[in-house]
Amino acid sequence: MGFFRDDFLVLTPETFAAEVLGHPGPVFVLFCQGWDKPSKMQIAELEYLQQNHPGLKICKVDGGDYPELLQQFRVLMMPTTVCFAAGRAVRRATGLRTKETLELLLPPDYVENPAQTVQEVTAATFDAEVLQAEGTVLVLFYGGSQQSSRLETAELQALLDKRGDFKACKVDCEEESLLAGQCRILLPPTTVAYRQGRPCRRATGLRSKEELERLLEM
Repeated sequence: MGFFRDDFLVLTPETFAAEVLGHPGPVFVLFCQGWDKPSKMQIAELEYLQQNHPGLKICKVDGGDYPELLQQFRVLMMPTTVCFAAGRAVRRATGLRTKETLELLLPPDYVENPAQTVQEVTAATFDAEVLQAEGTVLVLFYGGSQQSSRLETAELQALLDKRGDFKACKVDCEEESLLAGQCRILLPPTTVAYRQGRPCRRATGLRSKEELERLLEM
């Protein structure tokens, strides 16, 4: 297997889906070869980029070891850097690029510190982002078209801005109806407090941030 001298996570066909496609935020994946000088130089540029964006997840694939991943994502030459968001490849840069050029691959709505925003989760990411999370997670199950759900999202964000000692997520019940059913959500908006992978408390209907804060009192 090729080798790298940086700390970026090395992906395999077995880990790619969980680490990249299931990640809630954008992920940069460098398709490269460990012995190739341009690939090593590209790693250095990505390290500089991560200094400016410490919350950005960056991984790499050794194309010499896993040509099937090159084929799957249509990588024709190395190094190639691909930005994945919401489970799909959205932008890419082929060849050796500067950190300034790589920064242009970021989605325009990229938030530097996703831990301080209400994160959208799906059935594919729920286990990793909620059930396996440390500490308390408040999950808002909302109806995408409901005015009350939009208001509740704002209340949850206001509470997160006030405290910041918990994780906040949201699930669109219209898009994730199976997940909502598994979590026994009968009427959105419903906010559920999870701790150590288990639901502890819930509040149904539109609630103020003060009422939502009581869900954290365990």
